Amino acid sequence: IPCSHPLELRGECVISYDEFNRINKEVLEPFKHPRGLAGGTLRTLDLSIVRDRNLAFIVFELVSPTLTHKLEGLDALDKMGFETVQRCKPKNKETGVEDCIEAMQPEFCKYPVDGLIFELNNTELSKSLGATSHHENCRMALKWEDETYPTTLKYVDWTMGKFGTLTPTVVFEPVEIDGSIVERASLHNISVMKDLGIKTSGQTVYVYKSNMIIPQIDSVEPINKEENLIPDKCPICGQPTKIVKDNNSEVLVCTNDNCKGKLLGKLKHAVSRDALNVDGLSEATIEKFINLGWLNSIKDIYYLSANEKQLKSLDGFGKKSADKLLNSIEESRKTSLERFLYSLSISLLGKSVSKMISEAVDHDFNTFIDEMTVKGAEYFRHLPGVGDALINSLNTYWKNHYSD
Repeated sequence: IPCSHPLELRGECVISYDEFNRINKEVLEPFKHPRGLAGGTLRTLDLSIVRDRNLAFIVFELVSPTLTHKLEGLDALDKMGFETVQRCKPKNKETGVEDCIEAMQPEFCKYPVDGLIFELNNTELSKSLGATSHHENCRMALKWEDETYPTTLKYVDWTMGKFGTLTPTVVFEPVEIDGSIVERASLHNISVMKDLGIKTSGQTVYVYKSNMIIPQIDSVEPINKEENLIPDKCPICGQPTKIVKDNNSEVLVCTNDNCKGKLLGKLKHAVSRDALNVDGLSEATIEKFINLGWLNSIKDIYYLSANEKQLKSLDGFGKKSADKLLNSIEESRKTSLERFLYSLSISLLGKSVSKMISEAVDHDFNTFIDEMTVKGAEYFRHLPGVGDALINSLNTYWKNHYSD
């Protein structure tokens, strides 16, 4: 089929089971799973390794404004020589879905899959259904039932986020799932922990990998023994904790406003790629600088050059790495209003709302400051998703940090 214009294709790089088995016969330490091997191959800097591993690009959509039916696009790509996703078109209205599920079981697929995608074939109808920030509404996923693996709970670890929320993570005896060793799984909040019935170390827990990637606890064997796994003191600062309600879920929070864990979380978020994008400030480095007294707020990042001499003599640093960090900090001063707002860890002010607020003032810092000084966050009430809670949160932050 002749093609006189560039093609826009959506797809994924994978390694087939046959290629996976071939590679494992040639290496001393076999790889565990094709998905991990494909991801590792894409990240390697050795082009000779990439060439040897025969990654396949599997197309699952031809993006075209003139295409009426998606399957027509995939059929055309097949004729051009592209490798396209395995698919099944229902022929019977009553049994079509069941027929496709039966025909597309994992054992019939050349590549590792975790389920099926059901999608509308008509492109115009698909567009009319709209989309969320995460996915288009013209398709839905059916995941294969996850296989669970029993192991023994050792203890519950607690990690702190930027708002002082302590998230429980179950640590258990190592178990191999889908080709990798797993020994930790997040419980998200206290409510999940209680609903699962996690009460004490030594319990048998059943673990699986959601989407073959994220470790999760499926269930827990009941036990008569019980110990208090929820700390009444913050594991970071030692100050009291309390359980509070957040969107109908119970969460554990540290009550100490000056907790170093909260500061670490906020600074880690501030320098992240979607925020100020400061290269070289890892979580471990930020924690080290906090302990040295160099970082007590986001603005202290821009005064680290005052410690340049000491920085170059620190373990893990030298002239080259210190200069790289300081240059990255200077470069981050050129950030956009959108990134700056997102970096501040203001409650309820996420990435998408930061973008909308920035667009509402034409991405101009001075206009934003003027509007906040005169009208406050009420100026942004007309924006989608901006209500009383967000307005109060933004006004409170502004009052605490920028008001006279």
